[in-house]
Amino acid sequence: MSNSTAIAVEEWRLWLRSHVVKTATIVFLAILVATCISSVVNILEARHERAHHQVEAEEKFYDQPARHPHRMVHYGHYVYRTPSALSVFDPGLDALTGQTIFLEGHRQNSAAFADASATAELGSFSHLTPALAYQLFAPLILILL
Repeated sequence: MSNSTAIAVEEWRLWLRSHVVKTATIVFLAILVATCISSVVNILEARHERAHHQVEAEEKFYDQPARHPHRMVHYGHYVYRTPSALSVFDPGLDALTGQTIFLEGHRQNSAAFADASATAELGSFSHLTPALAYQLFAPLILILL
C-alpha cells in the first residue's frame, strides 16, 4: 500500500469515528431533504398555476369573433412555459427571464413576469433549492470539518 493510500485510509477512519462529521452529515442531509420537498411543492404549484392561465388564455383566444386570420394574429395570444423536471433541483434562468410570452404577429416579444423582479431584495435566496444548498452549505460544512 502506498503512502497516499495509507493516509487516505487513516483520514476516512478518523472521519467515520468523529461525531462532528456524523452531525454535519445529518444536518446537511436534512437541509437537502427540506429543500427537495420545498422545490417539489413550488414546481407543482407553478405547473398548476401556469396550466390554469394557459387554459384561460386559450378560451379567450377561441372566444374571439370571426375575423380574417391575419387580423387575428395581431390581437396576440399568451403562452405559458411550464417548468421542466430538472427545475426541482435548479430552476436555472426561469426566475430571471420569465415564463410568459405574448405571441403577436410581426413582433418579437420577450418573456415577461419574472419571479426575480418580484423578489429583487432577496436575490437568489427567494427559493431555496437543492442546488443552492449545495453551493452554500457544502463548502461551509467542508471548512467546518
